[in-house]
Amino acid sequence: MSDIPSGSTGTAVLLTDQTHTAEHLGNPAVSVISTATLIVLLEEAAHNCIRRHFDDGEVSLGTKLDVRHIDAAQPGAEIVAAAVVAAKSRNRVEFDVTVTTKCGRPLMTGKHERVVVKLERFLQSVAHK
Repeated sequence: MSDIPSGSTGTAVLLTDQTHTAEHLGNPAVSVISTATLIVLLEEAAHNCIRRHFDDGEVSLGTKLDVRHIDAAQPGAEIVAAAVVAAKSRNRVEFDVTVTTKCGRPLMTGKHERVVVKLERFLQSVAHK
């Protein structure tokens, strides 16, 4: 992995629909965008931030997450996740993350950590467990 400067940013955008709701994930009658959907999007933003720095065969894996879901959005909302590199130590990268509506209304905020690994070596270690 090449050097990733602090302050580097990545984003991910999603136009939501009914399949992104808490109701769709098993929480009856809660037809708002689920926490799980927001987390998937912020992980994508963090990955997008660092993937251009990978060496051949490297991938990133989420290892830590500390978020607060602070507001709700309805299906049909366009949501934007942003990840900013806060710190890097060897193969670990820490991010400040936010998820907002397209209009900028905050939905989630927090911290996320990813580790960069060689995919083949990682899959071999999982297969031997």
